[in-house]
Amino acid sequence: MMKWIIIVVLLVISLPAY
Repeated sequence: MMKWIIIVVLLVISLPAY
């Protein structure tokens, strides 16, 4: 469960980076 949360957070943070 925790893995998905971390992945989602990283994706959200990386999204605006582009």
